[in-house]
Amino acid sequence: MRQHGMKIYKERRTVLGIEADYLCRGYHYEFSMLWGLVKAEILQRIRSYLSISPGGSLEVYNAKEGDGS
Repeated sequence: MRQHGMKIYKERRTVLGIEADYLCRGYHYEFSMLWGLVKAEILQRIRSYLSISPGGSLEVYNAKEGDGS
């Protein structure tokens, strides 16, 4: 990001998702991503790193949903 002149200067986690304020070539911008999209991006990257096909099984557990821990 630095190569492209971008810098994140504020990051927030909200109930709806992630929000960030960033600077690019002297201009201020805002970015937000809903949690559903964050999860989909993470799963896609994990599958890529582990060489699992998109139809392959990759279980994701949420500690808040009573996984016994």
